[in-house]
Amino acid sequence: MNAWYFLCFLSAVSVFIAFANQYLLRLQTTIAITTGSVAMSLLLIALIKFGGNDLATSISDAFEGLNFNLLLLKGMLGFLLFAGALEIDLRLLRQQRWEITIMALFSTLLSTVLIGYASFWVLGLLGWDLPLIYCMLFGALISPTDPIAVLAIIKKMHAPEKISVQVEGESLFNDGVGLVVFTTIFALAFSGAEPTFSGVAELFLVDAVGGIVFGAVLAFLAHWCICRSNDSSIELLITLCIPSAGYALANVIDVSGPLAMVVSGIVIGNITRT
Repeated sequence: MNAWYFLCFLSAVSVFIAFANQYLLRLQTTIAITTGSVAMSLLLIALIKFGGNDLATSISDAFEGLNFNLLLLKGMLGFLLFAGALEIDLRLLRQQRWEITIMALFSTLLSTVLIGYASFWVLGLLGWDLPLIYCMLFGALISPTDPIAVLAIIKKMHAPEKISVQVEGESLFNDGVGLVVFTTIFALAFSGAEPTFSGVAELFLVDAVGGIVFGAVLAFLAHWCICRSNDSSIELLITLCIPSAGYALANVIDVSGPLAMVVSGIVIGNITRT
């Protein structure tokens, strides 16, 4: 069974879990799907334990065709962030710009440093001599929040507009900033060079600022094309090119694709849509 069949079956299972959740658990949809995924994983572990090595080998061989790094970080993440940014109100976002900037940028950096040093200290007490740069990498990995779950929960709660935009904007930019921090520390950890402040700052600024500028250019190019098109299907295809080809191009030129998708989504959702 190839990767495409697995994606089709997993999509169908996700829809079934979401549908059943409406009548059974009544949880927030993304939480219900995550819970169902954990339950399915435990079931597979039990089947492997009682089914022997043959079953485990067949499952392992089937999943070898899936490159989850390529599928999630360099594929689906662009669509998810772009779709979430489309719903952001730019007028309210401007009013909350300083709060969102502080929470998305400085809080993410602070969380990365605190978790990194705490992990380094705890592992040292346990006798594991792990380099600090790897602990920082772990901190960057778990510091960002999940923007998709946050957006879904906020909408379901019908929160006030100002609070909603503040949390939504922070979660979207937080995810982009977190990925920039992670890729920066990852490059330093495995490049073999001694990390310096100037080197870290240069990597971070090129990735983050480059992603924001690229996202703005991409959005206004799509805006120009959409405004000069009279065919709604072509307008839809141009919009879909942003999180697909645009996100791929951002990865090719080594700028932040997530930040580019957030900026593009905000521009398309607030300027082009009107």
